[in-house]
Amino acid sequence: MDEIPPAVVRISPDSNAVNVRAGGIGINFDEVISERPQGMPDLADLFLISPSRGRNQIEWHRTRLEVRPRGGFKPNTTYRVTMLPGLMDLDGNVDSTGVSIVFSTGPTLATGTISGRVFDWMDEKPAPRAMVEAIVLADSQRYVTMADSLGHYELHNLAAGTYVLRGIVDQNRNRDLDPRELYDTLTVTVQDSLKRELHAIPRDTLGPGIERVEIMDSLHLRLRFDRALDTAQTIVPTMFTLKKGDSTAIAITQAIGGRAFKRTQDDSARAKAVQDSIR
Repeated sequence: MDEIPPAVVRISPDSNAVNVRAGGIGINFDEVISERPQGMPDLADLFLISPSRGRNQIEWHRTRLEVRPRGGFKPNTTYRVTMLPGLMDLDGNVDSTGVSIVFSTGPTLATGTISGRVFDWMDEKPAPRAMVEAIVLADSQRYVTMADSLGHYELHNLAAGTYVLRGIVDQNRNRDLDPRELYDTLTVTVQDSLKRELHAIPRDTLGPGIERVEIMDSLHLRLRFDRALDTAQTIVPTMFTLKKGDSTAIAITQAIGGRAFKRTQDDSARAKAVQDSIR
């Protein structure tokens, strides 16, 4: 039984080629490949073409794929085409490496780069597999890449100019910014190489609302909200009101955020453990 994933045997044009006049990128494999990659709806989702605008166009020819951006390749432009891991053969063997090529439809290759890291600001941790795009202000063409498992990203072969840099925690993997998805944007000017961090947060116009109230014990309530709260905000009792059934107010002596409450619990548990150990 075949247990070897499909391998690329030829790509046209060659990587680093200039003055390319091609209608599409041809990728030949050593066996018939599946029209459905692993973890993605179709082959178009397997490819990142930078710069491009809109959905990529893919033609399947058993052992060969033809790849092109919507509208074709523009003159005097450097393109980077990446096939992500996930391509399968008919036996379900999955390519885990992917491949990238760079070429230019003009006489030179652009060399600008942007690199950095995307952070999930609300969870205070890196954002793995975040989508990062540099959008050309002049025509909305997009350079796109995916961050790695630690949130690191690199965009290569950018032309000199001004871009809107955007990092998205793309929860539904549709490569677009949807309502309530976390993101960050910066305006950057590329000459050669630069580094930028992106701090993705929700940016809607509605404030958080109470989703449910939980009774923890006779003295404490836990409030659950319908969206993430600002972790830098100080929570104070005056933000809340508590009333009896007859509308009589009940004094609130303390209000504390979830993370601070967890730290307080952990500190108390450690202190108790120390006391128990010295008895």
